[in-house]
Amino acid sequence: AWVKIPPTETIDTGLVHKHLSGTPNNGYYMGMNSPGNGLGQVNRAYFYTGVASSIAPVSTTTVNDDAWHQIVCVFGLSGQTTIYVDGAPAQMTSSSPAIQTNIANFLIGGASPGGVPTGTVNGLMDDVQIYKRALAASEIDFLFQNPGQELSPGPVITTSPQNIAQAFGGTALFSVTATGSGTITYQWKKNTVNIAGATSASLILTNLQAGDAGSYTVVVTDATGNTTSQPATLTVTAETMTAAGLVAHWKFDEAPGSPLAVDSVGNYNGLLTTNGVAFVTGGRSSNAVSLTAAANGLVNMGNNLSFTTQDFTVVAWIKTAPGDTKTFANFLSKHEANFANGYILSYNHPTAASGANHAFLYASSRTLPNGSVDVPVSTTAVNDGNWHLIVGVYQASGNTSIYVDGSPAQGSIASTPLTPNTAPFLIGGVSMSAVPTAMYSGLVDDVQIYKRVLADSEI
Repeated sequence: AWVKIPPTETIDTGLVHKHLSGTPNNGYYMGMNSPGNGLGQVNRAYFYTGVASSIAPVSTTTVNDDAWHQIVCVFGLSGQTTIYVDGAPAQMTSSSPAIQTNIANFLIGGASPGGVPTGTVNGLMDDVQIYKRALAASEIDFLFQNPGQELSPGPVITTSPQNIAQAFGGTALFSVTATGSGTITYQWKKNTVNIAGATSASLILTNLQAGDAGSYTVVVTDATGNTTSQPATLTVTAETMTAAGLVAHWKFDEAPGSPLAVDSVGNYNGLLTTNGVAFVTGGRSSNAVSLTAAANGLVNMGNNLSFTTQDFTVVAWIKTAPGDTKTFANFLSKHEANFANGYILSYNHPTAASGANHAFLYASSRTLPNGSVDVPVSTTAVNDGNWHLIVGVYQASGNTSIYVDGSPAQGSIASTPLTPNTAPFLIGGVSMSAVPTAMYSGLVDDVQIYKRVLADSEI
């Protein structure tokens, strides 16, 4: 029941009542302001279940402050009697006694002294509901968050799928959370038609195309029935670009456990591999993504962000293990290994002059291992266990340059045309024989992609 009671009401009050007052050990009632019999305290709600000697559960929240409060009383036949105020968690629990029957009328706002219905409430009451079962805390919280709604048979959806807009080739993640009885199962639908194999709490769609746009729902089923979520709309758009030329920005500020790296520009979300990668605290700005090459940890943005004759800039913060000597520690790539194509941000080039410990940008049609002519190399070591800003700039009609920790450029060579590929854009590795393969262990944060050359002052 929802109640709104003024502070002047301090006498024992029956709010919801099925009890013969003056007759011991019968019925039940939700009340407030009972200072005696171990039943309650002034200003608090309590739940009496028919045995005067028992200690009734009492709220810790004051309910006569002229504000709306939701009071929920739960009786478990062979377990606990519990009181909630304003959602979960429970405010007090006691052992459930046996409830004795009576012939009293069920009353809202009163009591039955001597069997005579008598009003006791001075205030407002609303949305009184009775269930023939013990509600779960999540269900009580749902009713508190959604006044006026009822619990229907089947599980309760506590978080519904949300609308998504993503660019062609991007990744969309729909998810649902629900509570229910027994085993919970899921079936996702697109435009009311079942999606084959889509039977988990999340639905991941990669390489989005126009045909993927539509309305998505999920049917959640438990032992008592099923519940269908509100529809969520997927819109597949052309790539968007900010006025500054930014086409992707992964802040990696998602909570630990999230499976998706969200592109704040709205174009290309990235999917985390099952193992070896996680969002963690302690990033360069808020959280970061942590990758472990031995566990094949990657973030996969799909076959996107290809550049051939287009100027572009790639930006990333990295924090390596101190003294990491792994060659070709590729922390960002759009490249298919073993032939000339695409681009890579990396460090520890094995054959370039001063390649060890230093960052480099590969962005050319030359083969990668041919020496320093292929890549601009930084003069700052980046594998010292500290955060470093690595920026790679490709100017199609000019130079390919590497920056570390601001300007000026630390290495620069003449640009050559880029050969396109179908490899995915990866954080933490590179594509080998069309298999995304991890090659980096450490932290990465705040990756940005621009479709233009950034000036030194911007870097």
